[in-house]
Amino acid sequence: MHIMRTFLLGGLLAASSVAAASPLAPTSYDMPNGSGQAHGGQFNYWDKNYSGSGNTALDNAALSGGLGDLTDGAVTTLNWFSTENPAGTGPYVGWRPSTMDVPLTVVFHFAQAVDIDHIAIHTDDSGGAGGVDAPASVRVVAGAVDLLFPVVDPSPDTAPFFINLNNVGVSAVTSVALTFNAKNEWVFLDEISFDGAVSAVPVPGAVVLLASALPLLRVRRRRAA
Repeated sequence: MHIMRTFLLGGLLAASSVAAASPLAPTSYDMPNGSGQAHGGQFNYWDKNYSGSGNTALDNAALSGGLGDLTDGAVTTLNWFSTENPAGTGPYVGWRPSTMDVPLTVVFHFAQAVDIDHIAIHTDDSGGAGGVDAPASVRVVAGAVDLLFPVVDPSPDTAPFFINLNNVGVSAVTSVALTFNAKNEWVFLDEISFDGAVSAVPVPGAVVLLASALPLLRVRRRRAA
């Protein structure tokens, strides 16, 4: 009887919690706007497509409540000097952290609680040209999770690449903060995406079945005793 009880309870709990990993779409992100000519840049590296509040034509202005270049699904294979312009409409958002009053942190928000397994971050790596390199590390803070991921360039060339943060292990959160620690003077990003699942909730049918089965299980356990 003990084996039957364990199997039944385990099966019901599994039915209420299993979810397949899939892309997770943020509803918004908050961050300082990119830096530019006002802080020594050749061009302006703003998030001009940002849909929320804040001045998208001002270096390091606080942006909140919207989406923009970091979640538009567009990834460039070119370095910053081939794609950016004085109007600040290039695909990258670029920051010069040494000139900023706040850490280079982007906070992503989700419509409901999610479990995050993997984060992909597309970064420029121009081999130091113009002071631009991939970040040295990425800090992930969400709920009780606080992890630091060193960034390793996967190839010796200067092509942009994806930073893949695997086995993140974030559960049941509605926001996650990514802090980018610079290796050189500038950090350039053009896409950040998440994979995981909406946090599991009890399936109503399974909960009802579990409630109806518990009295029977108690009776069987007393008889077995």
